[in-house]
This record gives sequence, C-alpha cells and structure tokens, in this order.
Amino acid sequence: MKLNTYRKVDFTSDINILDDVTLSNQYCGLFRCPLHKVGTVMEDFTPFMIEAMDMLKSEGHNPCEWEVDLKIHMLMEGQIPAIPNIHCDNVPRVGGKTRYDLIEENVRPMYLWVSDEPTTEFICRDWNTRDYTPSSHGDLADYVKLKSKDGLRMQKIPPKTWVKMNQKTPHRATVATKAGWRVFCRLTHNSITPVRPVDSSYIRRHCQVYLDCNKFSW
Repeated sequence: MKLNTYRKVDFTSDINILDDVTLSNQYCGLFRCPLHKVGTVMEDFTPFMIEAMDMLKSEGHNPCEWEVDLKIHMLMEGQIPAIPNIHCDNVPRVGGKTRYDLIEENVRPMYLWVSDEPTTEFICRDWNTRDYTPSSHGDLADYVKLKSKDGLRMQKIPPKTWVKMNQKTPHRATVATKAGWRVFCRLTHNSITPVRPVDSSYIRRHCQVYLDCNKFSW
C-alpha cells in the first residue's frame, strides 16, 4: 500500500477569510453542503465558494458534484481544532469498522484549505508500506510513529493554500499556540462521501476542540 503526502494545487487563493468575513456572526460551519448551495446558507462565504469552484474547474472537475465541510473555530492557546492523532479521511467503513483494504485506486482527491495556524500536519513524503495495510486509524497512527525513525516525518501545510489529498493521505490536527479564529474547508466528491443522513439545512451546529488533559487548566 502506498501512503501519500499532500500536493499543492497550482491555483492562487485570493481569499482572506479572517479579514473579509465577520466570523462571530456566522454559524459554526457547514456539514456536507453541496457547493452551489453554500450562498443560500452562509451568504458571506459566497466569494470563497466561487473561488473553490474556480479551483475545481482548474483541476478538471464539475463543482456540482462536490460537497463542502466548513468549520469555524475561535481557538484559545493549547486547543486542538480536530482529531490530534494520525488518520485518513473518508476511508470506507463496513459495519462501523474502518476498512483501509477497500480503498480503490484512482478515486477523486479531496481538497483542503485552512485560513491560519494551527494548520494541518501531513506525512512529509509518499511512503510505500509494501505488504502492510492498516487495520484501523489507531493502527495507522502507530505505524507512522514507528516509521519516524526511518525518516517518515510530519510537516504542516501552508495557510491560505489549496492542497489535495486522498483516502491514503495520513494527517492530524496541530495545537494552537495563540488565541484566534481559524476556518477549515474540505471539498469532497459525492462519490466517496459516507452514506449517512445529512440535515437538510447543512448547518454545522457545533465544532468541538480537543485538549491535552495533562496540560489543561482553568
């Protein structure tokens, strides 16, 4: 199995969400919202979604086939805005169990954009696992940590930059080192999104954060 690092998209992002949108007036984000419907739910994000559509077109995709996950966080120092352990997104599941062995070759990628630190951290290069296939996210995390001694390091993506990944791109969230707003956007083709109910409003009602229980204090 071949694990992949991220790839920068040859597309310049001209959006500065932190300056252009009053984030305190927004919902917590969107959950699996069709791209063309974003403007009707979160109007202030219309220019950003127009850019996202242009980016997809530059990659040869039809934006009408894509969904967006959007998360807006007001982070404090020491908080982690997403899963802090190594995993891959949209891995097939059977009976609730993650099945890395069912990932198909040549599926459409996912696209990611993060407004500011803390940005997402990925493995630094492609890595051939040979005959190894993870049995779970935890198994994959243990494998990447084990291989760090062989040069499999992690690196952050740059902010305000479109990058692409797939179902075999290990990554994890990183910790905030200062207080501030953070916007996370992921575009996923509807052929690989999980089969599960989606609220017709597409509004994300909460955005959780993770804490280091050994360091957290009131």
